[in-house]
Amino acid sequence: MISKKYESQTIQRVAWLTVFILTAILFIALQNFFPFIQLISLDEPIAYAYLEDISIKLLLSLVLTLLLVSTVMKYTSLAMTLTLGAALGMVFFIIVLNLKMVDPTQINWLMRRDWQWHFMGWHFFRHEPWHFPVVGKISGIIFPVGTSIGLTDSIPLFALLFKPFTALLPRDFQYIGLWFLTCFTLQGVFAALLIRLRSQNLLIIAIGSLFFVLSPILLIRLNHAALCAHWLLLAGLWLYFRTSQSSPYGAG
Repeated sequence: MISKKYESQTIQRVAWLTVFILTAILFIALQNFFPFIQLISLDEPIAYAYLEDISIKLLLSLVLTLLLVSTVMKYTSLAMTLTLGAALGMVFFIIVLNLKMVDPTQINWLMRRDWQWHFMGWHFFRHEPWHFPVVGKISGIIFPVGTSIGLTDSIPLFALLFKPFTALLPRDFQYIGLWFLTCFTLQGVFAALLIRLRSQNLLIIAIGSLFFVLSPILLIRLNHAALCAHWLLLAGLWLYFRTSQSSPYGAG
């Protein structure tokens, strides 16, 4: 029993070491064969474009390496599945949107659509004194009635998380971009976990996950940041089929 456990740990360490080495080699190869070309753009600074180029190449190198190692070694761990799903979600986010949105000091892109209302709700809430028992109350909007951070669709979970650090945060601070990145990443993670219930083949997991990551329904909802947590639906399906004993998708 101890011998099998030791053997499994050894295979896992060798697999991840191989992943790190091959990812680095493939990334360097992509950098040499497809060097970054500076494009004239007034909307996006060169630093963001270069960072996006580096990030996409690195993530794609990681995905290809995971598939190669899994195929050659015939080994697929839960960590590899999670990493693959997260990488696919992040690549799609960078390609469709951009990393500039994740910069917490960039607020210009929020000054349109419903995003400006989401940002305004957070901006008022961060300077609002704490209220009990209604911790999400905002008295500065619709004065004197006030409103709630939940009614401004300002992602209350993140608002409550960052509010205690208001004094340390920049004056212009936003987390909507981070929320979008989180949603795309977790969409890939839980899609991979869901597919894993039916197949341990990492290639099949990757193909199946792409159907969820590339979902046009998620893109349509970008105008409403609070409605982009589609990963919660996948997480619910994964938990149900994982624990259901009567379902053919069950772990047993």
